[in-house]
Amino acid sequence: MPQLNLAAEVFRSQLMARRRRVVYALAIVILVLVIGVWALPALLTRSLEQRVAGVNQEIETLDARLHARRDEVRPVVLFMQRLEMLKQHLGDHFGWSPILAEFERLTPPDARFTMLAGSAESGELTAQVLVPSVDAAADLIASLQNVRGSYETLFSRVEVKSVAVSEGTGAQGYIVSLRLPVPPPFFRLTARNP
Repeated sequence: MPQLNLAAEVFRSQLMARRRRVVYALAIVILVLVIGVWALPALLTRSLEQRVAGVNQEIETLDARLHARRDEVRPVVLFMQRLEMLKQHLGDHFGWSPILAEFERLTPPDARFTMLAGSAESGELTAQVLVPSVDAAADLIASLQNVRGSYETLFSRVEVKSVAVSEGTGAQGYIVSLRLPVPPPFFRLTARNP
């Protein structure tokens, strides 16, 4: 009688069961990976959409606050614009204060003005100054000189027109006639002294 080898059938059925388990396990792993690849972007997208919605809500809240305070802020903005216009107008305005303050600072105490004239447009100042002596006249001229780096003044140079003995003025001394060119920007009220 022929003999049946049942061991081969058992071995083959065990091998098939193992193969099925491996295939099932691979299918489950692939299915989990596919679900993970799909679920991760979906979850991240959902989280991002919630954040965007929260930011949009906050923007709407801030816009509502800004709109509610717009009437309160408007007078302040208009006032700031007016201040800026005033600053510009004052900056364009000619003023003698810086020039005369500098001239007064540089003039010796024993000097007296007999005549002072000038023009902001041409940037020129002419003066006649009564001083008691020739030495005082030299001190006056030296004090007005602009020496770069050591002694700076607003006056670019000093032109002495004449030095004459004062006659008929009732005061003894010398009259020094000066012409002092001043750069026109120094006549602006916003100009800084050196």
